[in-house]
Amino acid sequence: MIKKVTLFSSLLQISKLDNPQLNTKLIKYAYSLKKKTKKTYLSNQGGFQSQNLSIENDPLLKEFMNAARMPFENYISSYQLSDSYEAKIQGLWFSINSKHHYNMTHVHPGSPFVSSYYIQAPKNCGRLAVEHPVLSHKMDKFYMNKFTDYNEYTGSAYFHDPQAGDLIFFPAWIPHYVEHNRSDKDRISLSFNIDIQTTRKEK
Repeated sequence: MIKKVTLFSSLLQISKLDNPQLNTKLIKYAYSLKKKTKKTYLSNQGGFQSQNLSIENDPLLKEFMNAARMPFENYISSYQLSDSYEAKIQGLWFSINSKHHYNMTHVHPGSPFVSSYYIQAPKNCGRLAVEHPVLSHKMDKFYMNKFTDYNEYTGSAYFHDPQAGDLIFFPAWIPHYVEHNRSDKDRISLSFNIDIQTTRKEK
């Protein structure tokens, strides 16, 4: 008998929000932020990244979170927490990347999960790259070979070519970056960190 066990997997979930009207409102909102607020300088190289925004008193951001609620809850439930929990948003921000703009490799310390929603994603606007988190894996000469299939055992990075409406969740501690926008049109996204607060059940 042969038993195979996949060790230490990480879950990336891609959902589709089919809501063009919401996207139109979010695009307008993103450009208004770019026009009237200062940008932050984190992983973004060029482009605009907004300050963290509060959802509590913002009807449009509440509308977005309501639209994202089902895939959000589906992702967290995949981890099968035994204790009761509350998922909280730790900051939410918009990014507008024009031609040649990109995001360097980074992580999101202090949060277990992160999500990105692609509001506008023209062709060749830059892929999301999620890298293998173990440095020694990437340095091992065996994984420099060519493989017939790049899968969860052999791949050193996962690349997602985004489309408008893509909602992506993955662990915030995994290194990731966004490639250069090669399009003449802006790539616009909305991202947020997720914190999980658990309450131990009484026995």
